[in-house]
Amino acid sequence: PGAAGMRGIAQAAQADDGHTLVGVNPPAEVLPWLLDEDLQNQVDITALEPVASIGFSSYVLIGNADANFDGFKDAIDRYQSGEFSKIASTQAGGAGNVVAVLMRDQMGLDWNNYVAYDGAAPTVQAVSSGEVPLGLPTAGTAKPAIDEGLVDPVVVCRADGSNVLPDAPTVTDEGFDSIDYVGAVTRSLLAPPGTPDNQLETLSSGIKNIVESDDMQQWSEETGRGVAYRNRKET
Repeated sequence: PGAAGMRGIAQAAQADDGHTLVGVNPPAEVLPWLLDEDLQNQVDITALEPVASIGFSSYVLIGNADANFDGFKDAIDRYQSGEFSKIASTQAGGAGNVVAVLMRDQMGLDWNNYVAYDGAAPTVQAVSSGEVPLGLPTAGTAKPAIDEGLVDPVVVCRADGSNVLPDAPTVTDEGFDSIDYVGAVTRSLLAPPGTPDNQLETLSSGIKNIVESDDMQQWSEETGRGVAYRNRKET
């Protein structure tokens, strides 16, 4: 029916028609589920059947253009000096929040005021306007503001970088350990528990054909949004 997030997952988990799919983007929905016993009582994410993954979106630390951050280590130095204190991303307990905590506790980005926004787009808007100096959206969402010169990419959170921002340095380029387990959102499609194997294979094969089609590959090249098929086992 088009519901998103945990509401959509809960609805999909109850379907038994053999063709229902739900989009799950780990770690985005998984982390809040792990932290909320009520959500765990409503739906068991681990019981859903993997069908396919269709791509990923890396998180990127962006800075307000007027702040003129000269790379990640400059940002770390300026936060440690007390020049800045705020950082923004999505809701507390979400992947962006976890990345921000790792950057503080393991990398020395000493923020002390986390500002939660309702999605990546509002996070980009807040950094663009100067409401917050740094934010953590996904790279694809940040790219238009980067192209307009409103924000600067400071560091990409996935070790092998982002095809959307191929020239931006990564956390491992900056000498820190990989945080790939939360540094990117994997676009996955899952089915309700108990969906027969033959139906799962049919769905996965159809998704493969779509992802690898000329139209989809052209869209990927034009938008800079990476698409890549992964089978049931890989998902």
